[in-house]
Amino acid sequence: MFVLAVLLGCPTSSQPIAAETVPEGPPSPLADQPFEALPRDGLAEVARYRFARSHYGVDVEGRATLLVVRESLDEVSLLKTNQGGGAPAIKLMLMKTLPSMNWDHRDNFALYSAEDLKPLKLAITAEEWCGNNFLEWRDTPQGAQRIGRPYTDDTSVVTDTVPIATGYHLYEQLPLLVRAATTAPLELRLVGPQTAYLPPHADLLDVTLAPAGTERLTTPAGTFETVRVDVTPQAPTFAFPSPESYWLDKDQRFVVKAERHEYGTEFGKPHVTTATYTLLDHERSAYWSSAVGPATAELSDRVRATSSSAMQIALQKATADRRGSMFSLDNLPAEYLSDPAGNRNFSGAQDGKGGWTVDAAGRFVPNVP
Repeated sequence: MFVLAVLLGCPTSSQPIAAETVPEGPPSPLADQPFEALPRDGLAEVARYRFARSHYGVDVEGRATLLVVRESLDEVSLLKTNQGGGAPAIKLMLMKTLPSMNWDHRDNFALYSAEDLKPLKLAITAEEWCGNNFLEWRDTPQGAQRIGRPYTDDTSVVTDTVPIATGYHLYEQLPLLVRAATTAPLELRLVGPQTAYLPPHADLLDVTLAPAGTERLTTPAGTFETVRVDVTPQAPTFAFPSPESYWLDKDQRFVVKAERHEYGTEFGKPHVTTATYTLLDHERSAYWSSAVGPATAELSDRVRATSSSAMQIALQKATADRRGSMFSLDNLPAEYLSDPAGNRNFSGAQDGKGGWTVDAAGRFVPNVP
């Protein structure tokens, strides 16, 4: 079994390098198995988490959103297509914000996979108030095309294509991959964790995904019956030094809790720490056209939701003005005018000031001025 991780180089030149012949690797156990854990109802999974980790030696708490939705990609450009046709794909977005003393750190992972979870494209952006970084990985018949563009000159710019053996997956896919291992173990080859703060690499490692029992978990999102899946490296590496664990809802298989690695830099050097993700809320929605309420009852979330509500109303009014049409509250998404069950005659405790109130069941209900 292929176990050892091999670094395939990070050239400092930005000139493209011709790829060798792509070697044929052992097929993934998921090959030719469509991913069915995500319903085909046109909606997206939107899950938000509190995550805790060490940052420069200090324990801090951040927020993360994990979004999963079915989309279509142009087969040549690997860009999302709204033109009809295209290849079916599964998009996973992980958006993280970590507070720091002087500024927030933000990381955005956008990952596209084929329906059998073959990786197609990974794009990572990372930003601080003083700069940003970009990394992209694309799977092509010629090999893995890699782009790494940092904002400081102590990290190399990379634009190349490397011949990596077929049959691999990406570490960033694990929130999806673990869903295929809730009943029986899987052995997969992964390209190790990437970060936009460092050049892209092609380190390979073998991991075992295995169910490790069931557990009832209570989080701010509620109480869930879960199955735990452990991801264990067969040969630990710097970026993946120990097992990770994911607790999945037994029915819908979304991640309720995770203990996983955070790969990045500290003081300009590669750094790995462990983060714990805890579910704040989960919903299936058309997030592109409907409002998402606050994740918790914390004041900061309610303030943010109130601002979002006001901006949504202002946007709808401005759009109506541009089109020369009349604005009506009926143009707003249903959750701005109804209770969580969709009852548009609901009045509740709406005070005409915008924002959100809590109904008798403890759920957030938007106020509409």
